[in-house]
Amino acid sequence: MLPGHTNAPVFETFGLPSPVDSRVFWEEVRRRGTPYVSRSGNERSVTFLYRSGTAAQVYLEANRLTDKHRIDQGRMNLIADTDVWWATLDVDADSVFSYGFRALATGGEGLAHAVALQRRAGIPAVADPFNRGETINANGTGPLSVCSMDEASATGVWDGAAAQTVRGKLTHSAVWLPAVGRTARQWMYTPAPGSPKPLRLLVLTDPEIWFGRLHLAAALESAVASGEVEPVAVVGIATRDNAERLELLGANHAFVDDLASVIVPAARTALEETHLLRGLGETVLAGQSLGGLTALLAALRKPEVFGTVLAHSPSLWWMPDGSVTPANYTHVHQPWITGRFASEPGTSARIDLRVGTREDITNDHVDQLQQVLLDRGYDSASARFSGGHDFSCWRHVLIEGLKED
Repeated sequence: MLPGHTNAPVFETFGLPSPVDSRVFWEEVRRRGTPYVSRSGNERSVTFLYRSGTAAQVYLEANRLTDKHRIDQGRMNLIADTDVWWATLDVDADSVFSYGFRALATGGEGLAHAVALQRRAGIPAVADPFNRGETINANGTGPLSVCSMDEASATGVWDGAAAQTVRGKLTHSAVWLPAVGRTARQWMYTPAPGSPKPLRLLVLTDPEIWFGRLHLAAALESAVASGEVEPVAVVGIATRDNAERLELLGANHAFVDDLASVIVPAARTALEETHLLRGLGETVLAGQSLGGLTALLAALRKPEVFGTVLAHSPSLWWMPDGSVTPANYTHVHQPWITGRFASEPGTSARIDLRVGTREDITNDHVDQLQQVLLDRGYDSASARFSGGHDFSCWRHVLIEGLKED
């Protein structure tokens, strides 16, 4: 059933009582949990429920399914004479996405405006109170629910990561970035001593999200314990806000130079006191969104340090003159970073490109970039994951990218 339909779903299909008796209905929903999924071939119809007797409209905010130009697909339907709001989304059988709800004081034809007002006021969407699964708080504004379909290739190393005791050491400190000309906050994860194998060093953008909110250290230790990845140490430079993030990760040559000439050597010196390390050229740089753009620039500028780069959903819209934003990005725009790769000799860096199937234009531009990379002789691979611009997807893609043949 597609979103926006006015006919209520047949709740008996999901083993639920009639919503007319509100108390009995919601007690059963709480007992069973949400959402409810029906299968048809390679597609899944996912029905979400929200309880409100006062909202003028309820909006289901699902990453790259109902946001941006798809706002109206998140409009939930109220069953007459009840407090039951519902919406159904059709997704692929291997989809993963984060979602939440917004109860709005106004709605109707002005749904997009009402949602925008809430966002500008700093009011976040709220997690699904009936979803007993995991939540994710990548933005730091509050948890969102995670929806994973039955054929999703998600790795289980993130399960319960928040409650796990980390054996290694996680630190953060102030560091001076001479090329950038400022002090920044550095996060560093050092595995517990005793590994018989030399460590790789992973340089990661947005470490304040990965470590501070997503518990990457625990997930990595689970991945190493299960044999999914080899031991890895991690270092990254945090940003204070969106403005600084855009400045440092927006194809900032000085920032890439500082990572290669200051951050990596210092991290290696610290690690060598207790661990065996792989060679400098086996350093991995991983980034998502603007961080993915940084990783691509590093493949051009510092391949002798960053032998492998993982670029997840890279911000190919970025232009040096600031003329393009995600809001006005179209197929007409030719990515600046693709032009750089086309105009410069290939380097020795291995490039792993990943993009979500629901990321629209970025899919086409990643395909164009991949062809340029192959034409230039790069050891490059490109793959899709079933999702959007979403840390609930990127966390699994990161672990996948760290696996070795």
